[in-house]
Amino acid sequence: MFNISKGRARNPHTSPALLNFERVNSGIPHLLFDFGNVLIRIDPALTRHAFARLGARYTDSPEWTALFEQLDRGTMSEPDFLDALKTFFPQRISKRQLREAWNSLLLDIPDSTLDLLYGLQKDFRLHLLSNTNFPHLYSIEKSAGPYRWKRFRSAFDHLWYSCEIGLRKPQPELYRWVLNQLDAAPEHCLLVDDLEANRAGAAALGIHTLDFALSDGGDHRDLYDRLRSFVVRNG
Repeated sequence: MFNISKGRARNPHTSPALLNFERVNSGIPHLLFDFGNVLIRIDPALTRHAFARLGARYTDSPEWTALFEQLDRGTMSEPDFLDALKTFFPQRISKRQLREAWNSLLLDIPDSTLDLLYGLQKDFRLHLLSNTNFPHLYSIEKSAGPYRWKRFRSAFDHLWYSCEIGLRKPQPELYRWVLNQLDAAPEHCLLVDDLEANRAGAAALGIHTLDFALSDGGDHRDLYDRLRSFVVRNG
């Protein structure tokens, strides 16, 4: 379902987007997008509250962080993850309850995301580069529905997930892997990400970066304008 070996063909149909994007001639042909808080709305507080209601205190302890990173790298299966997660709760908790709590931070893919992507698709090659895990991906696909999820996927040349690659941002090995897959110089790529550490890791290799976060009131129309201005200045 999430086979990264298959490139995503460009959608031959005209986008129903309402935004009127102007064409841009770019020396930066590759745009790399983070997923959560950039293209999909998320609210991590919902997962923290859901875990708290189940009797556990959500923390950023090394044990929790290591567990989540294993899931994101694909080195731990969902059943093993849920079994390990259960040990942080004092009472008996079902896997269904844990799965729902884990996925509760995921909200929606707004219409403005699709408008943005299909507008940019005319001038750039688009690639999704996300630190994520299979439970979240399955939940997002189910919530979006087959038509919306297909439209989202079709906007990209590649969908790259950490749980398939085995590497996470900001590991330099991941960015080098991406550059090798694209056969592109770092100055021909731009990463849009909400986390400073991820942007810093990319910038250290010479990849252009841009900060954007839906949770900070980020607007996709404004993001397009910022991308266009950035490319004009740096492309």
